[in-house]
Amino acid sequence: MKARNWTGWLAGALVGAVFCYAGALKALEPGSFADTIFRFRLVPWPVCVAIALWLPWIEVFTGLALIAKKYYRGALAIGIGMTVLFLFALISAMMRGLNIDCGCFGGENEPTNSSGIWKSILLDVVLLALLAFAARQDGRSIKGHE
Repeated sequence: MKARNWTGWLAGALVGAVFCYAGALKALEPGSFADTIFRFRLVPWPVCVAIALWLPWIEVFTGLALIAKKYYRGALAIGIGMTVLFLFALISAMMRGLNIDCGCFGGENEPTNSSGIWKSILLDVVLLALLAFAARQDGRSIKGHE
């Protein structure tokens, strides 16, 4: 594997591992995750329940695809899309003064302070940068610019 392909895959695999871990934790407690989503005040409760049931598995399968490099370009697109949506939700909550946990890694729905939201935003920005890097490396290898 050429260095460019290897570094791009590594960036994607790192994000894939985070997605697998986060998705698995949320899948274990869909009720708690639905409550976390509801606290963002972006969608009604029935939509929160549907998201809580499906999103963790989308994260896990996207993560696995990034790691295994199977359906890689689709997994990159889904990962970028999800990360942008996560960023939107976090920034929206912060701008509206909501004191909530991001729900990124499951767990309790404890209030957080603004530094907690900033840490979650920073994490998502790093994940988005890694995904963009992986997509760029993948695009170069597809075009044959090794």
